[in-house]
Amino acid sequence: MKTCNFSLTSVENNTLRLRTIREDHLDELMPEQEAVVKIILRAAGQTTSKEPVLKLPEQEYDMIMTQVLNHISELFAPAFFRDAA
Repeated sequence: MKTCNFSLTSVENNTLRLRTIREDHLDELMPEQEAVVKIILRAAGQTTSKEPVLKLPEQEYDMIMTQVLNHISELFAPAFFRDAA
C-alpha cells in the first residue's frame, strides 16, 4: 500500500485519539522521486506494532520531511493568514 495518512494524534483520558486530516498516495506526495518512495516503503516495512514510527535514513530525513511539510502546509494556510492579520 502506497498511501500516506496524516493525522492529529492525542491522548485524552488514557485513550489514544487519531483524527485523519488527509490521505495521499506516495506518488503524489513525492512526484517523480521513485527512489525516495522506495526509501519510505522500506522504512514502512520495518515498522511493528511496538515500533510504529518510520525510521528514515538520517541523510534523507530532512529532505523527506521538508517535502511532507510543504505538501500538507496548504491545509493550514488559512490559519497562517488569519494569525498574521
